[in-house]
Amino acid sequence: MNYMCISKKNKNMVNKSLFILLFLTVIGGIAFAGSAPSGLRCELLTNPAAAVTGNLASTTPGIKDATPEFGWIVNSDVSNDVQAAYQIMLATTQALLDANNPDMWDSTKTASDNSVNVSYAGSALSTNQSCFWKVRTWNKLDEPSAWSAVQEIKTSSAFSEYSESSMARYKQIVTEVKPVSVTKIADRHYLADFGKATFGFLRWTVPNNSLTMDTAEQRVQLYLSEKLLNGLVDRNPGGTIRSYTTTITIDGSPEYDVHVGSRDKIPSEFGRIGTYRYVEFINTPYPILKENLTQFFLHNPFDDNAASFVCDNEVLNDVWELCKYSMKETSWCGIFVDGDRERKPYEADAYINQLGYYYVDTDFSISRYSHEYLMTHPTWPTEWPQHSIMMAWADYMFTGNTESLALNYNSLKDNNLPVSSGSARSLHRCPD
Repeated sequence: MNYMCISKKNKNMVNKSLFILLFLTVIGGIAFAGSAPSGLRCELLTNPAAAVTGNLASTTPGIKDATPEFGWIVNSDVSNDVQAAYQIMLATTQALLDANNPDMWDSTKTASDNSVNVSYAGSALSTNQSCFWKVRTWNKLDEPSAWSAVQEIKTSSAFSEYSESSMARYKQIVTEVKPVSVTKIADRHYLADFGKATFGFLRWTVPNNSLTMDTAEQRVQLYLSEKLLNGLVDRNPGGTIRSYTTTITIDGSPEYDVHVGSRDKIPSEFGRIGTYRYVEFINTPYPILKENLTQFFLHNPFDDNAASFVCDNEVLNDVWELCKYSMKETSWCGIFVDGDRERKPYEADAYINQLGYYYVDTDFSISRYSHEYLMTHPTWPTEWPQHSIMMAWADYMFTGNTESLALNYNSLKDNNLPVSSGSARSLHRCPD
């Protein structure tokens, strides 16, 4: 049997080492008792620095609420844990925040289990201002978490009370999409397939080695559509399937933007947009290559990784992908619309879209803005406006925020149902 002997000097060193190790363990446990809060939101947005307000055709950057609401996801490694307190810091620079020296707001340790819709209570915000905030929480054992990541917010050029035009939301963005294939049909005749239909416009970049070609005043015929017929773009698909035709006059430019469709209900800088998957080129003097075509897909900001579904049934997998993509693709207007048929929202359709959208993305703003828009632009079917009541309730259940309810409560309670003394299509209000 072997024994290890430790001298008195070495024993003291071991004891000191054990003490230091224990001290660091305790301090480490206090500093990082649970995972840092995540999923930060301001005004219900996960990216408030990109917030806009306004109407469908014109927007202003920044948030208009002088006392915005904050929220976060509480994380913990402790079983059955709850948030017991939080601390928010907000500063005009990230450097001040990193130094834990906020010049705008330090809530200090605030006993509360609330992690949504926490109203700002610091120094008055200024217009056209950028600020930075972070949060940490305490668990049921009174152990603090690490600080969250820092989030930036930006205020608008003016503050105002909550309304449809002042609610914070996102402006549409553009995603560049390349074709999945380009097929040469015949001489000077090509067909491009982008894989999926999108709302947007097309950019055609001329190959560099073709710019010196003598192409003056040549006209290229383009057909764009959602559907093929016998391997070519269907010129007359019928129904509400979209098909467009346009021409490009070749003038030596290095690129050409192709806009088809309408400008209705979108900011003017995007130009006309249409929905199409296929583009057919006829009489082109240049070869059509995949790398020279770009589809600019207009849509509401969308997190493709926020939700997923997979099973051993490929049909169900395809249904999931179709539904998920359809909600992204038809968000081009910034509200839930009927696609390109009328380019307008309907309450019942929007309600279904709202419920589905909550389960595929983390953005609440497009659902709320669709509801707010319909409250001031109701549609004509007798039973459709009643769905605004359900949209309002769903918005509250998913956000926990009452601003929209407070704004529209009287209209939802008293004025939502059409009243008539005799119309066969109208509902009759019962006596009180």
